[in-house]
Amino acid sequence: MKTINTLNEMLSYSETIKNENKKIAQIDVVGDLHLAHLELIKEAKDKSDVVIVNIDGTTDYVVDKELTAEEKEIYQKTLLSKDILFCRDAGVDALCYYSDRDFWGFHDTSNATEAFKYFISKYHQSYLMSIWPKQLEACKADITVIGQKDYYPDVIIKYFINELNLPTEIIVLPTIRDENGLPVSSRNKFLTSGQKKRASYICREAQKISEWSSYPSVEEIKKHIKNIISNARMFFITGNIYSSTTLEKLTTINEEAFIKLIFKFKDVYITDNIILQPK
Repeated sequence: MKTINTLNEMLSYSETIKNENKKIAQIDVVGDLHLAHLELIKEAKDKSDVVIVNIDGTTDYVVDKELTAEEKEIYQKTLLSKDILFCRDAGVDALCYYSDRDFWGFHDTSNATEAFKYFISKYHQSYLMSIWPKQLEACKADITVIGQKDYYPDVIIKYFINELNLPTEIIVLPTIRDENGLPVSSRNKFLTSGQKKRASYICREAQKISEWSSYPSVEEIKKHIKNIISNARMFFITGNIYSSTTLEKLTTINEEAFIKLIFKFKDVYITDNIILQPK
């Protein structure tokens, strides 16, 4: 497995692969790899000749928090070697970890919608905005494989692919869950068995909303979710509902939408997405 640390290395590697007429699939992950990431890799291997995994690297799992240089350094010292072995065992062809900020570059989003700007104005402004555009261009990927658990980052990466006019096919896999319905996540290791059961209960009950024969108002859905989380003795963060195509916050569900569900126990944040189709 090849390891890549600079933009020039990536450009050279992807150019070589393209000259051999091979298909490239890329996967972007934060790090601390697990079973759900393995499923993404398997799909990428099945659909391409060469699989590139881009690791951004952090040990901080707080939602909507900027990735700092210090956290990247901690990741390098604690988790990077484990993730390299994980990718090698999974049959990944190249692992890319860009530790230098000179790789980063911002993409002009002045023509983006206000809803899109809202999402990238938080944690994503310095993180996704500064890595993904150049990364997508450098990989020259024919395919990018992403997971549905990270639904609104999925919408953002689709935006970049369209804006950069890249011929990259997007494959979205369903959220990988454990036997109790809890989305597989690096954060789960910080939960006790009892907390996992309570978190699983919340996710199972929330997913049932997608099966309702009709949807009430958004506020009623949020109230229902708050009750579920309260019953499980966890702390509600958000249950906002957004358009799956524009990321506009919705007040009524008259198009495909998703609930951005975030709740926590102490400092452990759990995220899930509930996909809603208008009946």
